[in-house]
Amino acid sequence: DLLFIRYASHVFHTYDKDGSNRLTASEVQHSLAFFNIYVSFRQVHEIMCMFLRDHGDATPEDERKAELTSTEFCILLLEIGKYSLKHRSETILGYFQSFPPSKRIDIVARAIVPLFLIVQQVVMHFLLPTY
Repeated sequence: DLLFIRYASHVFHTYDKDGSNRLTASEVQHSLAFFNIYVSFRQVHEIMCMFLRDHGDATPEDERKAELTSTEFCILLLEIGKYSLKHRSETILGYFQSFPPSKRIDIVARAIVPLFLIVQQVVMHFLLPTY
């Protein structure tokens, strides 16, 4: 347990870019990706606010301005499974942010490769008479 706390604290300070000893939603999103937990920006601030409310802390009126301390971040990492990590979003960008990079590439490739093959066939069909 102590090893996890030290490691999580190290990650916290690595992603605390402004040195405020508090992580913003964007910083939490990047630090969660370090642990292979991929969520959209919207999901991050929703998770942060649900977590803060569950622990009796007040949340800002604008959920995007929520911040976590080092202790709260460590506890959130231990309890992250309690919060819905389903791939849902209102925007395409948010949807893709909730997947690991390998899955994003796979989704894009599944759409682009068939189109590329169709274009190749059309080009070859038009070039065939020149041979």
